[in-house]
Amino acid sequence: MPSAFVGRRRLLFKAEFLNVTLLAQTEMQAMTEVTMHIPESAFSVLHAAPGEFAKEMRIAAAVKWYELGRISQGRAAEIAGLTRARFIDALTTYQVTPFQYTAEELVKELADAD
Repeated sequence: MPSAFVGRRRLLFKAEFLNVTLLAQTEMQAMTEVTMHIPESAFSVLHAAPGEFAKEMRIAAAVKWYELGRISQGRAAEIAGLTRARFIDALTTYQVTPFQYTAEELVKELADAD
C-alpha cells in the first residue's frame, strides 16, 4: 500500500473498486477511517488516481469549512493533513483568503488598536 509522510503524520491510501479509503494516523491523536463510494468516472474527470483524489477531497473539504467559518485555520490544516503554512498555500490555490474578518470586524479591530 503506498504511503506518504507529511510532517509527523503518515497518510495511507487504499482503493478498492469504487471505494476510496483515506486513513490518517498520528502518534498523538486517534483518527477515524471514512469510506466513501465514488463513481469511477470522477477519477478520470479530475485526472487523479484514487489516493490523490482522496487527498484532494480532504483538502477541499477543509478549505470550504474554513471559508464558511465553521473551523479555525489550525483545525482546517489538521483535517487537511497539512502544516499550517501548506494549508495557507492551499487557501491561495482555492482563492480563499486566509483572514476570517468581515470589513466591519476589520474596521473595529483597527479602531480598537488605537
